[in-house]
Amino acid sequence: MDCGSTCNVISYKEYCKIAQDGNPKLQKTDAKLRLYDGSVMLPLGCCELRCNQPASSYLLKFQVVDSNQKPLLSAATCEQLGLLTVNHQERVNALTVQKDTPVTTKVTSSPLPQECILNKYSDVFNGLGTLPGEYHMDIDTKVKAVQAQPRRVAVALKS
Repeated sequence: MDCGSTCNVISYKEYCKIAQDGNPKLQKTDAKLRLYDGSVMLPLGCCELRCNQPASSYLLKFQVVDSNQKPLLSAATCEQLGLLTVNHQERVNALTVQKDTPVTTKVTSSPLPQECILNKYSDVFNGLGTLPGEYHMDIDTKVKAVQAQPRRVAVALKS
């Protein structure tokens, strides 16, 4: 699962295993896959594979690549299969305004310098943060742990 991915991806080797054919046919695709490091990979083609769950069955489209990676499910597919939920109502950057409430805006003419922000909100940038309450996670011990590569740093945050 990769909630940052916009398409399902499978290696040609894995596709051959699933199709039980040494040379399965691929559908043509015009897709260009932009990888996390910014490079572009052209898929060999695409295919449709059936994914069965106890209560339902889905026909999923995969981009087939010449790579040794494990199959990857996109965010949309994970949400469709019920593996991931997106709670839009709990988004941090959501804004709601009541009809009868006047809205006022304060515009700053220039962005705050980094030093000013670090001084004003120093408690945010020091030590470890904690959230109120307790949280419990159930971990499936049958699933193999995977360590993902580090994510790119946004240009705005680079010094």
